[in-house]
Amino acid sequence: MSDKQDPEYWLAIKPGDFVSLTDYQSIALVGSDGKDYRVRSLRAVEIPDKERGVTVAQYSLFELAAERDRLVFFVTVRAGEESELRVYFLPRGFSVGTRDHLIDLGQTWFFLPPPNPDDFISSELEYAPYPDIPPIEENGTTVQREYGPTGFGHSVYGYYGQGDEEVPVIITEYATSDQQALNPLLLVLEERWILPDGSLPAEGGLVTPLLGCVVDPGSVETYPA
Repeated sequence: MSDKQDPEYWLAIKPGDFVSLTDYQSIALVGSDGKDYRVRSLRAVEIPDKERGVTVAQYSLFELAAERDRLVFFVTVRAGEESELRVYFLPRGFSVGTRDHLIDLGQTWFFLPPPNPDDFISSELEYAPYPDIPPIEENGTTVQREYGPTGFGHSVYGYYGQGDEEVPVIITEYATSDQQALNPLLLVLEERWILPDGSLPAEGGLVTPLLGCVVDPGSVETYPA
């Protein structure tokens, strides 16, 4: 077993290190030589099964320092003995913000419609199993794709450590069956969706929608700082 096929290899990456991506998606985004990125931050998310007292999955989201408004993540997902490498990015036309902010922008496609569209609290909205994703750009062409639930079935709840704080998160995963899709995976990360006292913030948590794909270990190189 080579180092790259051992999940522990990827867990050794830390902020300040460099990640070089030469997968097909990255080449489509930045050119034939791929791209070297510095790791800006790490969200090491644990998904617990509280009833059994075990961790059922780990998501390591390495945010990479990219140019301008481009948001790029290298992500490792581990569940039991299974592991996977992915690259995600923030698509053009998508935004990061609280639920209230995204709703103000008209970006409501991740959520089920409220019973009363004129009177609701955004933090109480539920994620739609089949979100109405708007057309996206792939290789200079605008395409419409349908996404449905994947991963653990829909939303999972977990946390990551930040100093002495445990940041609560919701991870909701989707995929498209369209064989032509450059980015068949959609991941929606919502951070701080619940307050320390157990109440829900009226404005909702911080939502980051990301499109991406699975990548082969051979298309990723890491270099320590």
